[in-house]
Amino acid sequence: MNAHGMQIHRCNRGSFASDVLDLLRGIAAFAVFFGHARSLFLVDYKDVENKGPGVQAFYLVTGFGHQAVMLFFVLSGFFIGGNVLHLMLSGKWSWTSYLISRFTRLYVVLLPGLLATLLCDVAGIHWSESDALYSGASDTSVLEGSVKDRLNATTFVENSLFLMTLRMPVFGPERVPTFGSNSPLWSLCNEYWYYLIFPCVAGCFLLARRKLFYWLAVVACGAFFVVFGDNLAHGFAIWLLGAAAALNLGFAMSPRRKWAFILLATGAVIGVLVLVRTGKLAGLTGDTCVGVATALLVHGIVIGGKANSPRWFQWLTERHTERVRKYLQGLIR
Repeated sequence: MNAHGMQIHRCNRGSFASDVLDLLRGIAAFAVFFGHARSLFLVDYKDVENKGPGVQAFYLVTGFGHQAVMLFFVLSGFFIGGNVLHLMLSGKWSWTSYLISRFTRLYVVLLPGLLATLLCDVAGIHWSESDALYSGASDTSVLEGSVKDRLNATTFVENSLFLMTLRMPVFGPERVPTFGSNSPLWSLCNEYWYYLIFPCVAGCFLLARRKLFYWLAVVACGAFFVVFGDNLAHGFAIWLLGAAAALNLGFAMSPRRKWAFILLATGAVIGVLVLVRTGKLAGLTGDTCVGVATALLVHGIVIGGKANSPRWFQWLTERHTERVRKYLQGLIR
């Protein structure tokens, strides 16, 4: 127990909790991939003429991409936010080590992604038989507007500095666009700023030294949200739910109650997803409900699965989700 009376849940590699969370990340990664692929190559559901049961099922199953991103925010908050809290509470916090670790994880994903986008878009523009995809005439949900207008050096530099989707009043009312056809880059921008802002917030309460610095940093972060990144604020609240899931509340629960909690949380996640996909929950309300339910599930998995998982489950999670997880979510740990 530390001076603040707080404890943080930690996931050991090979434990049942760690393997289940890895499996969730793998499922979410596939959900994002299939959602983007469907939006890119197929028409939106509203434009489908023959909406038979098979078509309805296909569009339902492949329509959880946005909710999967909310799950990623919760998991990122749990792993990164929980680690920040652990380091601060144990007296091992270092801004230098933290920033090197985070920047490395982010840029290993971002820079190759920007270069791959440049090569693929240039090749597509020159060799594609149809100009609709790159001119904005295709009107897909993942390629809004003209790709050609976003394929320039200025946008490349802005994206490399994690400014995509932010509002820059100095340059006009428009938000900084994502580079080329790579619209999913918006989530990396969110993660980058969450990584910077959360230690400032946590430092105000957990670090005894340089209190004034951290409070000033929090004020600056608040001003940043208002002026530049108002669209990031709600996602940060969902990210914080993941950090809260890492807190050890000290409640003694029997194994049976732990599993009952996990089952109830799983039911809550499924129920919320059904309500979102059927239109009963939408917008920020739907995202918030997904975040709360996911955070409860993550907390339940962690408190209920500290023992090593069975060999068959380790094989399932490691063999079938490792490649996708490493490629799409290397930044979370």
